Amino acid sequence: MWCAGDVNPDFYATGFSAPELDQNIRRIFMIMINQVGFND
Repeated sequence: MWCAGDVNPDFYATGFSAPELDQNIRRIFMIMINQVGFND
């Protein structure tokens, strides 16, 4: 859905939408986000 330069110029911040994900797939995505994502 969107992409922008990150605070670190070596990376990009991105966002996407997947409204019709199976509940198990949604859970896997949330685990991945919690493990590798961060809030600044």
